[in-house]
Amino acid sequence: MGAGRAAQELDAALVRIAASRLDWSGWSGPATTIRQGDSLRDDQFVEGRGPHGAALVLCDPPTGVKDWGYEQLGYDPRWEFGLPPRSEPELAWLQHCRERLRKIEGDWWHQFRDEPAITAKVPVIELLDDDVDLTPSRHLQRTAEDVATDHARALAELAPLLQALPRRLPGQPARTTPVPGVPMVSIAELVRAGAVHLLLDRDMPNVDMRLQPGDVLVSVSDPTDPPLVVTAQRGEPTPDRHLLRCDPDVLDPYFLAGFLRSKANTRRAVTGSGVFRYDVRRAHIPRLPLAGQRRYGQAFRRLADFADLLHRAAALGDDAVRLAVDGLTSGVFIPSTDPQMKGD
Repeated sequence: MGAGRAAQELDAALVRIAASRLDWSGWSGPATTIRQGDSLRDDQFVEGRGPHGAALVLCDPPTGVKDWGYEQLGYDPRWEFGLPPRSEPELAWLQHCRERLRKIEGDWWHQFRDEPAITAKVPVIELLDDDVDLTPSRHLQRTAEDVATDHARALAELAPLLQALPRRLPGQPARTTPVPGVPMVSIAELVRAGAVHLLLDRDMPNVDMRLQPGDVLVSVSDPTDPPLVVTAQRGEPTPDRHLLRCDPDVLDPYFLAGFLRSKANTRRAVTGSGVFRYDVRRAHIPRLPLAGQRRYGQAFRRLADFADLLHRAAALGDDAVRLAVDGLTSGVFIPSTDPQMKGD
């Protein structure tokens, strides 16, 4: 990768999660350092303790935290623009990140100095008034061209999705009479038999296992997040999911993912601690020959593809509406005179 990466986080669990995600993404290695500690009061990267300069800093400051070190850090040299108020920890983190930045060749941030909607020059008195708000959108105005272009792009992407929805609408499955006593098998039994390789979420940071098409990812803590079958186009490795890899000669992954989503398995596999945690080993699926599994798998796959199409259309529809409202309220657009846009 060339460039190094350094990070510090107060919460030990989040440190482990960050290390896991970097490992999954292929970014871990000698050039990456993650340390635990309070960045304001115990900076692990001050000069002499590690890399102390950065070309780019990312930070998710804890908002509303009053115990950020106001008393201990009153004379800290980082407060170039004044001691931040006790109730505004974001200002402390902002200045902490700016000491951290080093000047690199070309002073790249100056290249955007006069670019509309990207940077804005704001007098300090406007930033440090009674209502301190450093939200970028408050000080940046998008150009009329940007709003119009983005709106046209959203409509252009939305139109074919809306046209495809009726064609992709799954038909109603054939009715049948439920058969009592269908033979079932648990995921734990399938793992013991070698039909499924299971990697639990807690084991992911310790195992070098890359995703491949056909892997099934199951959310640990979100019951609304359906199991996902990895394809070349979708599937992100995250430490908050279980991973199941099927033997393709024994088990169809879409069949497995579909039945893992059933209400019966949600009830059966959720731990009883009061906090949702899906123990996928407790789930049961029907014992069916591979040909029968694939029939179910094809139906589940069509449903999953239709759900993806709906979600993409909904997201683009939200963008189109938001941009139209922005344009109408900022003077970029005026109401259309197209007869199709008139009310009833």
